[in-house]
Amino acid sequence: YLLVRSQGKLIAIENRNALERISFVPNFIVMDSSRIIPALQQNEYDFRTTVALTRKPSSMSELNNTQTGNNPMSVTWEKYSPNYRKAKINAPGNGFLRISEVFYPGWTIKIDGKKSEIYQSDLSYMAVPVTMGEHTVEMIPESIILGKVQWVTIGTICLLICYWAGMFVISRKNNGAVAVQKS
Repeated sequence: YLLVRSQGKLIAIENRNALERISFVPNFIVMDSSRIIPALQQNEYDFRTTVALTRKPSSMSELNNTQTGNNPMSVTWEKYSPNYRKAKINAPGNGFLRISEVFYPGWTIKIDGKKSEIYQSDLSYMAVPVTMGEHTVEMIPESIILGKVQWVTIGTICLLICYWAGMFVISRKNNGAVAVQKS
């Protein structure tokens, strides 16, 4: 929705061209990422029924026989948080789910509990292949770097603890030696 002020009041105007957070498309094309924006600007493909992927899908057999039913896709969000998203969907045919989240290699997307291959689509979105029927879609963003940095941080903390413990022992020995010399 777009909010417009009219006579001192805010009026919500529905944007009918906006895509949902998850949308279904039965078709795909493969093109270089540098061609996607010009293709969208020049209406080279219908973004409502086709997704532009930056690489060819590996499981083409799943996408064959894309008989789309008459019913539109339905989405019911069960959970939507920064670190976890879960939705029940009913796909009207075989095709792709276009997910309106920024493509990032750290995402894990599961369909019915199975990890799905993620494709960069329409330059900045994600797309996953889906077959006709009801499915549960789970989206989990994970940091690629955090796992590596975590071990460096733990190692550094351990080294600091050892250093401080060593300095404490040395200072105790030095204080004990000074006390013995004074007597």
